[in-house]
Amino acid sequence: METWATTHIGRVRRQNQDRFLVHAGRDAAGPWTILAVADGLGGVGQTAGEEAAAAAVQALADFRPPALEPPAVEWALEALVRELDSRLLARGQETPREEAVSTTLTAVVLRGQIATWVHVGDSRLYCLSRDRLWQVTTDHNEAQEMVLQGLMTPEEAAISPARQILARAVGCPDCLPDTGSFPVAAGDLLLLCSDGLAGAMDRQRLAAILAKPDPLAALADELVQAALAVGGRDNITVVLARL
Repeated sequence: METWATTHIGRVRRQNQDRFLVHAGRDAAGPWTILAVADGLGGVGQTAGEEAAAAAVQALADFRPPALEPPAVEWALEALVRELDSRLLARGQETPREEAVSTTLTAVVLRGQIATWVHVGDSRLYCLSRDRLWQVTTDHNEAQEMVLQGLMTPEEAAISPARQILARAVGCPDCLPDTGSFPVAAGDLLLLCSDGLAGAMDRQRLAAILAKPDPLAALADELVQAALAVGGRDNITVVLARL
């Protein structure tokens, strides 16, 4: 498996509060790889988001996936996020203004031919398989909530200011992680990214870049440059894995 990850501060932000993880290991059941993206929440001059994102990827770096069926791995990932959420909530209460110490988190464990994932917030996991790109995760923001309620179309949600308002984050009371698993095969490509990329590109452009047979480093750079070309209004983080 080939992996690559990169992050860029963008053209507007003065801090990069995104964090990523690419971590591989082996146990008695064989090799595994953990990929993750965390996008810390916080305004200019605030460090709480950066702290939360760093804590999230460290928790996953310390995680050892159980050598069990996918439901057990999902349960372990959900337990990890819930424990992290409790720690970040407590940390926020220790700050002078009870500032939220919170972050998005999207992570996937690859073991054998199975990808098992956990997700909170509006970072995303995509899979390109047999020339078809599909978004595995669902955004946890107000725009997506309105789509689910039939109050807005997906096209309207993509440009709505409501997509900037998160409905869930790790380190906030309403942290309800989504989990799931799906089979992967040789040639499949996984993309994890922060909303600095996902919010800057439509699905067709994203699929066209990812379908290229170029090295992952080149694909990641092209993705970042494409996001910068349309303004680079947020931090941009890309994690790629090709099986």
